[in-house]
Amino acid sequence: MPDDYKLAMINVFKCHSNVTFLWKYEDPEEKFIRNSIPENVHLSKWFPQQSLLADKRVNLFITHGGLGSTMELAYAAKPAIVVLLRRENQHGSVEVYSKHDIPNWKKQSDLLSKMLTNEKYQNAATRLAEILNHQPISPKELFLRHSENAARFGKMPSLTPFAKDLGLVEFYNLDIIAYGILFLLSAVYGVIETFSYVLRRIRARKVKIN
Repeated sequence: MPDDYKLAMINVFKCHSNVTFLWKYEDPEEKFIRNSIPENVHLSKWFPQQSLLADKRVNLFITHGGLGSTMELAYAAKPAIVVLLRRENQHGSVEVYSKHDIPNWKKQSDLLSKMLTNEKYQNAATRLAEILNHQPISPKELFLRHSENAARFGKMPSLTPFAKDLGLVEFYNLDIIAYGILFLLSAVYGVIETFSYVLRRIRARKVKIN
Protein backbone atom coordinates (compact mmCIF):
# COMPACT_ATOMS: atom_id res chain seq x y z
CA MET A 1 0.00 0.00 0.00
CA PRO A 2 1.46 3.43 -0.95
CA ASP A 3 2.39 5.75 1.91
CA ASP A 4 -0.22 8.36 0.93
CA TYR A 5 -2.91 5.67 1.23
CA LYS A 6 -1.65 4.74 4.70
CA LEU A 7 -1.56 8.37 5.84
CA ALA A 8 -5.10 8.90 4.61
CA MET A 9 -6.32 5.87 6.56
CA ILE A 10 -4.50 7.05 9.69
CA ASN A 11 -6.10 10.51 9.40
CA VAL A 12 -9.52 8.88 9.18
CA PHE A 13 -8.80 6.84 12.32
CA LYS A 14 -7.71 9.97 14.17
CA CYS A 15 -10.92 11.78 13.17
CA HIS A 16 -12.98 8.99 14.73
CA SER A 17 -11.20 8.61 18.05
CA ASN A 18 -14.40 7.29 19.66
CA VAL A 19 -14.36 4.26 17.32
CA THR A 20 -12.10 1.24 17.76
CA PHE A 21 -10.56 -0.01 14.51
CA LEU A 22 -9.13 -3.46 13.84
CA TRP A 23 -6.76 -3.21 10.88
CA LYS A 24 -5.51 -6.34 9.19
CA TYR A 25 -2.04 -5.25 8.13
CA GLU A 26 0.70 -7.28 6.46
CA ASP A 27 3.48 -5.94 8.72
CA PRO A 28 2.22 -4.62 12.08
CA GLU A 29 5.79 -3.87 13.19
CA GLU A 30 6.49 -1.55 10.26
CA LYS A 31 8.16 1.58 11.63
CA PHE A 32 6.17 3.99 9.45
CA ILE A 33 2.89 2.63 10.80
CA ARG A 34 3.98 2.20 14.42
CA ASN A 35 5.09 5.84 14.64
CA SER A 36 1.82 7.17 13.22
CA ILE A 37 -0.98 4.89 14.37
CA PRO A 38 -3.41 6.31 16.99
CA GLU A 39 -4.41 4.45 20.16
CA ASN A 40 -7.85 3.47 18.86
CA VAL A 41 -6.33 1.23 16.15
CA HIS A 42 -5.21 -2.36 16.69
CA LEU A 43 -2.99 -3.97 14.05
CA SER A 44 -2.61 -7.66 13.29
CA LYS A 45 -1.65 -9.92 10.40
CA TRP A 46 -4.78 -11.96 11.05
CA PHE A 47 -8.15 -11.60 12.75
CA PRO A 48 -10.80 -14.30 13.34
CA GLN A 49 -13.16 -12.76 10.80
CA GLN A 50 -16.20 -14.96 11.40
CA SER A 51 -15.96 -14.48 15.17
CA LEU A 52 -15.65 -10.73 14.75
CA LEU A 53 -18.64 -10.56 12.43
CA ALA A 54 -20.69 -12.47 15.01
CA ASP A 55 -19.81 -9.88 17.67
CA LYS A 56 -22.57 -7.29 18.20
CA ARG A 57 -19.97 -4.60 18.90
CA VAL A 58 -18.82 -4.70 15.26
CA ASN A 59 -20.85 -2.06 13.42
CA LEU A 60 -19.06 -1.82 10.08
CA PHE A 61 -16.68 -3.80 7.91
CA ILE A 62 -14.32 -2.45 5.24
CA THR A 63 -13.40 -5.00 2.58
CA HIS A 64 -12.09 -5.36 -0.97
CA GLY A 65 -15.29 -7.24 -1.86
CA GLY A 66 -14.08 -10.82 -2.19
CA LEU A 67 -16.83 -13.41 -2.57
CA GLY A 68 -16.03 -15.17 0.72
CA SER A 69 -16.06 -11.98 2.78
CA THR A 70 -19.20 -10.74 1.04
CA MET A 71 -21.11 -13.93 1.88
CA GLU A 72 -19.93 -13.86 5.50
CA LEU A 73 -21.00 -10.22 5.81
CA ALA A 74 -24.40 -10.95 4.32
CA TYR A 75 -25.15 -13.81 6.71
CA ALA A 76 -23.82 -11.84 9.70
CA ALA A 77 -26.00 -8.78 8.95
CA LYS A 78 -23.07 -6.36 8.87
CA PRO A 79 -23.04 -3.28 6.61
CA ALA A 80 -19.83 -2.78 4.65
CA ILE A 81 -17.78 -0.30 2.68
CA VAL A 82 -16.38 -2.07 -0.37
CA VAL A 83 -13.09 -0.67 -1.67
CA LEU A 84 -12.91 -2.04 -5.19
CA LEU A 85 -9.56 -3.41 -6.32
CA ARG A 86 -11.06 -5.04 -9.42
CA ARG A 87 -14.39 -4.38 -11.14
CA GLU A 88 -15.52 -7.99 -10.80
CA ASN A 89 -15.63 -7.53 -7.01
CA GLN A 90 -18.64 -5.23 -7.17
CA HIS A 91 -21.25 -7.90 -6.40
CA GLY A 92 -23.30 -7.44 -3.29
CA SER A 93 -21.85 -4.12 -2.21
CA VAL A 94 -23.93 -1.39 -0.59
CA GLU A 95 -21.40 1.43 -0.64
CA VAL A 96 -18.82 1.08 -3.41
CA TYR A 97 -15.58 3.02 -2.98
CA SER A 98 -12.81 3.23 -5.57
CA LYS A 99 -9.24 2.56 -4.45
CA HIS A 100 -8.28 5.80 -6.23
CA ASP A 101 -10.35 7.74 -3.66
CA ILE A 102 -8.39 6.39 -0.70
CA PRO A 103 -5.93 9.37 -0.51
CA ASN A 104 -8.94 11.67 -0.03
CA TRP A 105 -9.22 11.11 3.72
CA LYS A 106 -11.98 13.69 4.19
CA LYS A 107 -14.18 11.79 1.76
CA GLN A 108 -13.35 8.58 3.60
CA SER A 109 -14.21 10.16 6.93
CA ASP A 110 -17.56 11.49 5.69
CA LEU A 111 -18.47 8.09 4.25
CA LEU A 112 -17.52 6.34 7.47
CA SER A 113 -19.64 8.75 9.53
CA LYS A 114 -22.60 8.22 7.24
CA MET A 115 -22.32 4.45 7.43
CA LEU A 116 -22.05 4.47 11.23
CA THR A 117 -24.90 6.91 11.90
CA ASN A 118 -27.47 6.22 9.18
CA GLU A 119 -29.65 3.31 10.28
CA LYS A 120 -30.76 2.44 6.74
CA TYR A 121 -27.50 0.55 6.13
CA GLN A 122 -27.88 -1.64 9.20
CA ASN A 123 -31.56 -2.19 8.42
CA ALA A 124 -30.73 -3.27 4.87
CA ALA A 125 -28.01 -5.63 6.11
CA THR A 126 -30.39 -7.13 8.70
CA ARG A 127 -33.10 -7.69 6.11
CA LEU A 128 -30.64 -9.39 3.74
CA ALA A 129 -29.43 -11.70 6.52
CA GLU A 130 -33.01 -12.64 7.40
CA ILE A 131 -33.75 -13.47 3.76
CA LEU A 132 -30.64 -15.64 3.50
CA ASN A 133 -31.24 -17.40 6.81
CA HIS A 134 -34.87 -18.20 5.98
CA GLN A 135 -34.52 -19.58 2.48
CA PRO A 136 -37.07 -22.33 1.61
CA ILE A 137 -34.15 -24.68 1.02
CA SER A 138 -30.87 -23.98 2.81
CA PRO A 139 -27.61 -24.08 0.80
CA LYS A 140 -26.49 -27.09 2.85
CA GLU A 141 -29.69 -29.03 2.15
CA LEU A 142 -29.56 -28.09 -1.54
CA PHE A 143 -25.97 -29.33 -1.80
CA LEU A 144 -26.83 -32.61 -0.09
CA ARG A 145 -29.83 -33.22 -2.33
CA HIS A 146 -27.82 -32.63 -5.51
CA SER A 147 -25.00 -34.84 -4.20
CA GLU A 148 -27.44 -37.67 -3.42
CA ASN A 149 -29.04 -37.28 -6.84
CA ALA A 150 -25.65 -37.46 -8.57
CA ALA A 151 -24.65 -40.52 -6.53
CA ARG A 152 -27.91 -42.31 -7.33
CA PHE A 153 -28.23 -41.61 -11.06
CA GLY A 154 -24.68 -40.80 -12.13
CA LYS A 155 -24.05 -38.84 -15.30
CA MET A 156 -27.28 -37.82 -17.08
CA PRO A 157 -26.72 -36.81 -20.72
CA SER A 158 -30.23 -35.37 -20.89
CA LEU A 159 -29.10 -32.54 -18.61
CA THR A 160 -26.10 -31.64 -20.77
CA PRO A 161 -26.70 -28.32 -22.59
CA PHE A 162 -27.11 -28.83 -26.33
CA ALA A 163 -25.14 -25.63 -26.95
CA LYS A 164 -21.83 -27.33 -26.16
CA ASP A 165 -22.11 -29.35 -29.39
CA LEU A 166 -22.87 -26.37 -31.60
CA GLY A 167 -20.31 -25.23 -34.14
CA LEU A 168 -18.83 -21.74 -34.22
CA VAL A 169 -21.35 -20.48 -36.81
CA GLU A 170 -24.41 -21.79 -34.95
CA PHE A 171 -23.18 -20.83 -31.47
CA TYR A 172 -22.61 -17.18 -32.36
CA ASN A 173 -25.50 -17.00 -34.89
CA LEU A 174 -23.05 -15.92 -37.58
CA ASP A 175 -25.38 -17.12 -40.35
CA ILE A 176 -28.23 -14.94 -39.04
CA ILE A 177 -25.88 -11.98 -38.65
CA ALA A 178 -24.61 -12.47 -42.21
CA TYR A 179 -28.17 -12.49 -43.59
CA GLY A 180 -28.96 -9.38 -41.57
CA ILE A 181 -25.92 -7.53 -42.92
CA LEU A 182 -26.77 -8.64 -46.46
CA PHE A 183 -30.34 -7.39 -46.03
CA LEU A 184 -29.14 -4.00 -44.75
CA LEU A 185 -26.65 -3.63 -47.60
CA SER A 186 -29.38 -4.53 -50.11
CA ALA A 187 -31.74 -1.98 -48.55
CA VAL A 188 -29.08 0.76 -48.64
CA TYR A 189 -28.23 -0.12 -52.24
CA GLY A 190 -31.93 0.00 -53.18
CA VAL A 191 -32.36 3.45 -51.60
CA ILE A 192 -29.26 4.79 -53.36
CA GLU A 193 -30.42 3.41 -56.71
CA THR A 194 -33.88 4.91 -56.22
CA PHE A 195 -32.47 8.37 -55.49
CA SER A 196 -30.11 8.08 -58.47
CA TYR A 197 -33.01 7.16 -60.75
CA VAL A 198 -35.12 10.10 -59.50
CA LEU A 199 -32.22 12.53 -59.98
CA ARG A 200 -31.60 11.25 -63.52
CA ARG A 201 -35.28 11.78 -64.41
CA ILE A 202 -35.24 15.32 -63.00
CA ARG A 203 -32.09 16.19 -64.94
CA ALA A 204 -33.54 14.70 -68.11
CA ARG A 205 -36.65 16.91 -67.79
CA LYS A 206 -34.53 20.02 -67.32
CA VAL A 207 -32.54 19.20 -70.46
CA LYS A 208 -35.75 18.78 -72.51
CA ILE A 209 -37.20 22.06 -71.21
CA ASN A 210 -34.03 23.97 -72.05
